[in-house]
Amino acid sequence: MSQATTTQWLWKAVLPGAPDAFCDRAYVFFHDAREMGNQCRTQRALRQSVGDQIERYFTEGAGQAIRSFVSIPLEQPSEPGEVADPLGVVNIHSSKPQMLRGRGVRFFVPLTAPHRLLIAGLLRKLLRRGR
Repeated sequence: MSQATTTQWLWKAVLPGAPDAFCDRAYVFFHDAREMGNQCRTQRALRQSVGDQIERYFTEGAGQAIRSFVSIPLEQPSEPGEVADPLGVVNIHSSKPQMLRGRGVRFFVPLTAPHRLLIAGLLRKLLRRGR
């Protein structure tokens, strides 16, 4: 097996952005959303057409006003040692590329914690009502 083929086995089969943040339980940041299509084609176990569609969405489709964004999972409380799936993901986007230059995203994400806790709490209440 070639090095390229071996590397491809390690590629994720998850869309970048919110799905990736949900699966990894960690924030995902794009300095330029227009790079997502290229990432799908070159670093993901996804069809070429998926990357093409994402690229079109951010360059000429409904997402063309979104230039940079961060996807942050909404954590839910769990017992010590227990790992719970996130309740969902919050996307925060900007119409400008490089929304959070340099290490800005590492400082910004913790500042969103109170808002994420509030949203997660409201979502849990809605889910309980639906049962």
